[in-house]
Amino acid sequence: MQTKDKWTLGISIAAFVFSIGAVVIGLKNSVDERNRTIRNQLTDVLAKLIGLRVDQAKLQHEAANDPSYLANMGEAFSQQNGFLVNQADYLSEQIPDLVSTVELNTVALAQADSGNFLIAEKYHKRAIDRASNELYKAMAIRSYAVFLYIQGRFDEGRKQYQGALDLMKSTDNFV
Repeated sequence: MQTKDKWTLGISIAAFVFSIGAVVIGLKNSVDERNRTIRNQLTDVLAKLIGLRVDQAKLQHEAANDPSYLANMGEAFSQQNGFLVNQADYLSEQIPDLVSTVELNTVALAQADSGNFLIAEKYHKRAIDRASNELYKAMAIRSYAVFLYIQGRFDEGRKQYQGALDLMKSTDNFV
């Protein structure tokens, strides 16, 4: 093999390696962009869920004397909540490592509002497991305890409350 051929072969191999590197970087950037897009969509859906809870509370206060109107609007809110909570569930499953404790807890509350208690419980437990520090863990446990109390599971709820209190006793509350 002549020197000229060796140079040609070497340059070809270098170009091939460079193109593989470019493909790998491009794929990683594509995945990162997809995750950012899903993350933004999840943030929007969670903001709508929170806004919906506020609107429901306002409606109950303002339309307390009009049960028919309250019932009709309640159905609309229920449908909207169901749609949004399904979307939040789908999006959070796409990027599980990018969803925070507070966000998981928001989905849990919305699932419970929709009557999806098994899924709500799953999200409460995920929120506890996902907590980045003892403060967030205590908050998630406390939220789970409220969920259990509402279902009439008082002994379990009491244990969870105690666990949250114990966590806070072991820290300076400036986590």
